[in-house]
Amino acid sequence: MFRQLRKFFIYGLWAVLVTAVPQEVFAQNVSGASSENDGFDSWLDHLPYNTFAFVDQLDPYVFCASENNMIIIDGSTDEYTRYSKINGLSATGITALRTDPSSNTAWIGYENGRIDVWQNGTFRTIGAIEETPSFTGLKRINQFAFHDNKVFVATDFGIVEFDVFTRLAGRTLLLGENFTPIAIHSFDISNEGALLAYSPARSSELLMGNVQENLPVWNGISYQISPNLFAPEHVQWFDIDQRFIFACEDPISGAALYAVEQSTSGIWEVISYPQPFAGANLSGQSIRDLKVEGNWLLVVRDFNVLAKKLEAKNTATDSINISGVLFPPGVLVPLSASRLPSKNALYIGNQQTGIIRIKSDNTVKRILPSSPYSNKVYRLVPYGKGRNNDPDGTNSNPYAAPYRGNTGGILQLPGALTDLWTKAFSSDGAGRYTEQSWSHWAKPYLYGLTDFISAAHQYTENGERIYLSSWGGGIIELTDGDTTGHYHTGNTNGALTGVNGNANDLRTGGLAFDAEGNLWGVQSLVAEPLFKRDTEGNWSSFALSPGADAVALKNIVIRDGMIFIQSRTNGLYGYSEKDGASLRRHVTTGVGSGNLPSDKVLSMAFDLDGELWIGTDGGLAVLYSPRNVFDGTGNADARPILFEEDGVVQKLLGETPITAIFVDGGNRKWIGTRGAGVFLVSPDGLQTLHQFTTSNSPLLSNSITDIAVDPSSGEVLIATDQGLIGYRSEATPGYSGSAPELHVFPNPVRPGYDGPIFIQGTTENARVKITDVTGALVYETVAAGGGARWDGIFLDGTKVPSGVYLIYALDDLGEITAQGKVLLVR
Repeated sequence: MFRQLRKFFIYGLWAVLVTAVPQEVFAQNVSGASSENDGFDSWLDHLPYNTFAFVDQLDPYVFCASENNMIIIDGSTDEYTRYSKINGLSATGITALRTDPSSNTAWIGYENGRIDVWQNGTFRTIGAIEETPSFTGLKRINQFAFHDNKVFVATDFGIVEFDVFTRLAGRTLLLGENFTPIAIHSFDISNEGALLAYSPARSSELLMGNVQENLPVWNGISYQISPNLFAPEHVQWFDIDQRFIFACEDPISGAALYAVEQSTSGIWEVISYPQPFAGANLSGQSIRDLKVEGNWLLVVRDFNVLAKKLEAKNTATDSINISGVLFPPGVLVPLSASRLPSKNALYIGNQQTGIIRIKSDNTVKRILPSSPYSNKVYRLVPYGKGRNNDPDGTNSNPYAAPYRGNTGGILQLPGALTDLWTKAFSSDGAGRYTEQSWSHWAKPYLYGLTDFISAAHQYTENGERIYLSSWGGGIIELTDGDTTGHYHTGNTNGALTGVNGNANDLRTGGLAFDAEGNLWGVQSLVAEPLFKRDTEGNWSSFALSPGADAVALKNIVIRDGMIFIQSRTNGLYGYSEKDGASLRRHVTTGVGSGNLPSDKVLSMAFDLDGELWIGTDGGLAVLYSPRNVFDGTGNADARPILFEEDGVVQKLLGETPITAIFVDGGNRKWIGTRGAGVFLVSPDGLQTLHQFTTSNSPLLSNSITDIAVDPSSGEVLIATDQGLIGYRSEATPGYSGSAPELHVFPNPVRPGYDGPIFIQGTTENARVKITDVTGALVYETVAAGGGARWDGIFLDGTKVPSGVYLIYALDDLGEITAQGKVLLVR
């Protein structure tokens, strides 16, 4: 298990908040070789590692950056190390990457103006541009260029100069009229200090000046030597060619290459770039990237990558054309490329297909780390019972048999709806996270449907079944991972109905199984929104009237025969069947009507005590006796959680919008908010155990879309509007099997590891005692659900020495129910 975890996660020290002084964050070995302790820090990286818009090399390393993360490949082995905000990068939103061989550094720029500098496995952060009080909203880093031990940084206000070695800021160059701010999108510098830049503020000309002058004068050079040319991006200085090269778009012929060179009289002028890369040879495609590396020129286009080596001006010798026809459809979608001289290999960054390495002998390798398909996460659906399975078939729990050998995982739904619950045409399919590895079902495999927003999972004697709900397209059935059905208006006995009878607008939302194995779901804006598919495959639908006809409905939760359905602006609807009669209820605001903080319900979850926790855009409330909603006995109103602080009674989380609620194996509540991050509260909500925000953790955003816990590992997956991140927790489902061995990891604990030690496989809320080999008590705690954590300390908080430690799980009577041991080496 530990080796599997180590394979997929590589962590280090997360960068603290940047100050004006450069800070250092020491990253792991860039070779990608993992130590035995990798993978057990608190935060886990679940960003997509399949789209690399920036690629550059610093032989033998290749740097490949995505929007929020990067990998560094050791070209000698092609092993890689992942980097994100968790273990080296200081921010999200990467907008520029360039290496400088003379200083052995790689420079990473962000949309907020921050800069990270990598050197010899260490990241340092520069906050000078980000923190300047000037140029608010114009600090995005667009490109880097190097000259005379200086790095010049293009931003949306101009160019800032830094010393490559001290990282101290120097001049700020404003290239607008009368030295006013304008955005510089692309630029480069010749060996003699001539700087050529493109700004969208100058519609028909490039700007040129000399950075060796104290106050450069910026002269315009018209690039429109052909009519209708626009967007002269990717400016590069090609020293062996003694000219600048740039790519220009032409609405008639597509992109072409042009050059800026000095005439014999010393005047800089624009010409069409000569053979072998003349305009006619590049027509029909856009140019994605242009790079000069030594005497090689690389041109990345929509469907191929061209490379030419020059021994002298206009004397091409070697030619490379990496074409999309050499690969299966969709594999080569190049965005950037770099050539590693020591291996004579091209590394190509692709759209959704990772890194493709092509050597001179035409051997091809794809580097595609296990990760989600995209940053989009609308809903997370956990499934399985974790370690609560019985591989020997002797489990006394009658519900355990279908889960035998299936520890579970999390389904990831990347569909996206607007605030008005209209579809966003998300075409990213659906994903699955299990055994610490990601897999993906692409859109074509799912009948071409978009906007998957919910799922339900079921283990049966006939195998694993998954149902995916598409907002607009109906329901997809998968059996053992293969698509086996598409349910829509034409094959569900009228249960599924399109909006206003439109079969192409079938807004199916939340899905869930009841205790008998029937699939329930809800559809929006129809007269009979609640539907059921029974265990025999029969479909039926039910009205939720009064008041629910043609209402926008989305999510669903089920417990003990009670079904609650989320509406967009009408609170909750309840449905239950008793003595053959259908009971329909409406839970809304107002005392006696449900007393919700707001009719805009954003999230809901049953806890392990049967209480219904409800999140609205006006705060949190708990329906302590949801059965009363249907029986009409007792209090059927939801109530806020009240606590006293400094003599003042307050509501838990006040009026903060509650966007996600998840109940873990210890009955603790993970609460996601809009704008305030994530809270972990005690089972009764009266104690806040953690609060995570972007300022005190690597959390990608304070706006949370969903939360779920992997039942097999206790890992908490937190979906934000910027992507997915994991947090290592201990709360897994309580174990009710017969296996006596506790699962302890990492084990052994090697020198240098300071993270927590996780213990899994206890009975629910067991008391966990840790002793040394003599039987002396070292530490004790109570499991959260079926798991516990130990930080390698005595009860007084001091660290334990090296040795073997015995771990016991005890029930309420003090009987040992499971045991294990761990070797700890300081």
